[in-house]
Amino acid sequence: RWADRLLQGRGWLLLYDDDSWPEPGCIDTFRKAAPGYQQQGVAAVGAAVLDTRGRPVESNRPVLNLFRRPGEVLAITSQGWRCWRDFYHVPHRILLRRGQKVRVDAVSFVGLFLQLEALPRRRGRYPRGGLFLYSDDTTYTLDLGRKGRRMILDSDLIFRHNTTGGGAAATWLNPLWKHYYVVRNSFLMNHSLSSAIYLPLCVITVAVHAYRAVLRIFLYGDARLWKLVWLAAYDGVRNNYSRRHEALTGER
Repeated sequence: RWADRLLQGRGWLLLYDDDSWPEPGCIDTFRKAAPGYQQQGVAAVGAAVLDTRGRPVESNRPVLNLFRRPGEVLAITSQGWRCWRDFYHVPHRILLRRGQKVRVDAVSFVGLFLQLEALPRRRGRYPRGGLFLYSDDTTYTLDLGRKGRRMILDSDLIFRHNTTGGGAAATWLNPLWKHYYVVRNSFLMNHSLSSAIYLPLCVITVAVHAYRAVLRIFLYGDARLWKLVWLAAYDGVRNNYSRRHEALTGER
């Protein structure tokens, strides 16, 4: 909001985490391509996000909405499936090959160029701060797509993300309270992904994290994750995004 006011609703914003950075030449490459994107009415451009060893970061792979345009998505993802996430994310082969420009449906807030003029004027202009962590970027950009805004992955734009976590794809997140936000926020995100079948998608998300919680109890006798998962499901069903973070961490 502050940057939007500062720029008076004009120009581009570049979003990224404090443990990520653009590769040398990335910004210059975008500056050259920006006029073309503006002419095409592109609202957001995502970079290819790689870790420090040059591998695509799983949690930053752009999403392809299988429910909104199944034919187009399967044409892109039908080669080289390795895991279930490959069905609805931009493949590694595209992220690692320069010169690729692919329409996407959701982009993370690491290496995301947003054109202010193309954003909704009122409702949906900004991300929902109440989500706090996880799925805030996916939900926001999915909603932009539902409002008709075009988003592109440009593999010539390269960001590095100094992470080894793997995000929601990891077995256990560290610290454990992060699972609460993944599960709770999935209710809103899945609704943005497909309002027709979002409840089954939420059930799958809860089931996956409940399984991880049971596994943790079996291996370590630690039931903290079990409590967090069901608390998150309870809040997600009630559309409650006001629970204080300190209540999850035990901090004061």
